[in-house]
Amino acid sequence: MKKISILILSLVFINFFGCGSGAEKKRTCVSSECQNSSNKQDNTTKNTQKQENKNEPTNISHPEPKQEPNDNKITNKSIGNIDAKKLLALVNDARTNGRYCGTNYMKATNSISWNKLLIQTAKRHSKDMNKNNFFSHTSQTDGSNVAIRAKDAGYDWLVIGENLAYYDPDPSEETIMEGWINSPGHCENIMNPDFKEIGMYKDGIYWTQVFGTHK
Repeated sequence: MKKISILILSLVFINFFGCGSGAEKKRTCVSSECQNSSNKQDNTTKNTQKQENKNEPTNISHPEPKQEPNDNKITNKSIGNIDAKKLLALVNDARTNGRYCGTNYMKATNSISWNKLLIQTAKRHSKDMNKNNFFSHTSQTDGSNVAIRAKDAGYDWLVIGENLAYYDPDPSEETIMEGWINSPGHCENIMNPDFKEIGMYKDGIYWTQVFGTHK
């Protein structure tokens, strides 16, 4: 029996410029909602629309500078034996056409490119979910979320976000993208103009898509 599940966006959107108007403190945004972080500048509260694991870290420190340049020469093997060229084209085709994500209209925006550190971030989480049989933005083995995983990979981020899916049996790249585009929160991640780079990885039936912008 075919089974598909797409986890609703758990977007850690941490931006020194705030969301919309300028701001000095970090802010945390979930989809189109924004709220102030706590008074401690290095602590943020992560919000989720739907999540299976509630064991979330309470502190997210901004990563130390360590950055590799973009590298568009990504092989299919490097992202879990899925079609790297097709996936990037599907994302950028979506971004270059305005669309409604639920009731929120998202304008056409810039194309994005592969980043190896974000691929490492996605690979870690897909392998973790597959090996340990869970489906959540928060790791059930080490408590990390996408912001922490990106930091651990050395990605010096300003904004970071993540989409997840699992599908049994294996779908096409088009099927996965269609599922994300038809889900408002995932669609907003894909269309978000603040994201400049992407990493993806599939392990077993688990797909992870990570978006980011580095300093």
